Order: sequence, then structure tokens, then C-alpha cells
Amino acid sequence: MPLARFFGCLVRSNLELWPDHSAPAAVESTSEPAIEILTMTDPDPPPIALDPMPRVRFRPDVATIDWDGIGRCRVVDGARVEGWRTAGGDGGRWASLLRAIALPVALAQRGRILLHGSSIRIRGATVSILGASRMGKSTVAAALAQRGHTLISDGLTVLERLPGDRTPVKGFLAWPGPASYRLWPDAIEHFGGEPARYPAAVSGLDKRAVPALGIATGPSRLERVYVLAHGDTERVESLSTVAATIALTQHAFLADYVTAEARDRLLGDAAEVGGLLSVARLERRQRLEHLAGLLDCVEVDVSAPSTGRDQRLG
Repeated sequence: MPLARFFGCLVRSNLELWPDHSAPAAVESTSEPAIEILTMTDPDPPPIALDPMPRVRFRPDVATIDWDGIGRCRVVDGARVEGWRTAGGDGGRWASLLRAIALPVALAQRGRILLHGSSIRIRGATVSILGASRMGKSTVAAALAQRGHTLISDGLTVLERLPGDRTPVKGFLAWPGPASYRLWPDAIEHFGGEPARYPAAVSGLDKRAVPALGIATGPSRLERVYVLAHGDTERVESLSTVAATIALTQHAFLADYVTAEARDRLLGDAAEVGGLLSVARLERRQRLEHLAGLLDCVEVDVSAPSTGRDQRLG
């Protein structure tokens, strides 16, 4: 089975996980331990509970994922994913479950911090742009890349702690992901593209996997975090440590899935990131005609001091 590198970790799978244009580059054989993914057809699928969404029970040692009519899997110690696909189930959604949930769960079990957002390097500073679904994280990242900035990852930010000399952690490395964006058709058209040319990024949704023209080749130290929010203009407002911790907890990648015993870990991760990094609310108007002003706002802010900011444009 071929090896690929996914957010800094090797992955070996007996199933093609990535749609066209978005597969991580293959790597040569190495002694480095890989996340092993082994899938098969489920001979005894559980009763259908008619839940349209995957159900995830996250624990640091063994996590389980169930998706009615699609399949189920176990993620063990960040090293192994065992999957059982429901016979006759949607193969695209099965691959999405493994790619978009099971692999991130394995990374979390390895101690990585996962945030629901895109990361990009702007004028030498790596920033992460978080937000709820349909807030435009991928669109903002793709637009910034069109201005010559370097994509780190889209849709998922994976952080590794940097140990300090006098403190346990002095910062965080953001690892590159697959070289593609997940864009809605209106965003693709805004950038001058044709949505029909690109494959579905997620089975059952109209988001498309659009190849990135370039991506970072290695990890870089994260310096700032922006949290997208609705507003009547484009504006950056710094958050206090408490407000930053709350926002980061809300946008933790596994926030909707963790069991009660794992919630303290998410809160601790958020407090750790919020205590070390500059975190700000990035208000925006949703119409794409205002996108250029939002990009200007981010570029100006990246060049500004990291505290005491209240930058307005528009």
C-alpha cells in the first residue's frame, strides 16, 4: 500500500481516500511509523438508527465512529484505523469519513491540536482563519493565496507543540495539509473558474475540491489566529485571553464529537493556544464583492503590532 504524508504524519491505506487534485504527495518507504488504515466490507452491520450525521466517541486511546448506512470504524492509539464499510453504502461518503474524521481523530490521539480553520503564511507570518460552516474560511484562504501568500492547509489546522526551554510549551507548529481548497460554486465563479470542472470535495455536498497552485513544503510557527464573524464592515478586534479560549474551544475540530471526559482536554488545548498567541475576531460582510476589503484588512493587521489592535476598513 502506498505511503502519503498527511499534516506531517505518514498514512498508509488500502483504500483511495482523496478525490482528484487533492491527494497528498506519495513518499518513499521509511522506517517512520505510519497511521495504518485497513478497511473491509462489514459482514454484520449494526441496525440503522436513521441518524444522518456521523457519531464520534473520542477518547485518547480508542475512538469509535459510526455513520448509519455508510460504515463504522475504530481509531486506536493514533496508529491504526480499522474500518467496516456497510455493503451497498456510498463509497464517496465512506472515503470522506476516513479522510475527514478518522484521520484527524488519529492525529488528535497523537497529541496534535486540531482547529476548524485554514492556515496561510502572509508576509512571513503564519496565521489561522477559523469560523463556523459557510463563514468563508476556504474562500478567504484561496483569495489570499491568489495575492501571492502561501497556503498551509484548508479546512483543518493541525498544530504541534513546540517545547520551551523554561516552559513546557513556547509555541505551535502548523503542518501543511493536502494541496487543495474546498470551495462552493459561487466562490469558484468569483475566482473566474468553472465549478463543473472540479470533483466533489465531500460526497453529498456541492463543495468542490480545487487544486492549490502552491502549498508550504514544511511546518511553520503559528503566530496569529483570526475568528470569522458577521459584521457590517471589515474589522479586526483583539480578544482577551478568556474570550480567545472560548472562541478556540468553539472552533476545536472535535468540539461536537468528544465524550464528557475529553472536554477538559479540549478546553486545556484552547487555553494553551489562547494564552500564547494573538487571537482576534475578524468581522466581515458576507457578499463576495466585499472580499477584497477583507483581505486588505488582514494584510494590514499582519503588519501591525500583535496587541491593542482595532483595525477597520470599509
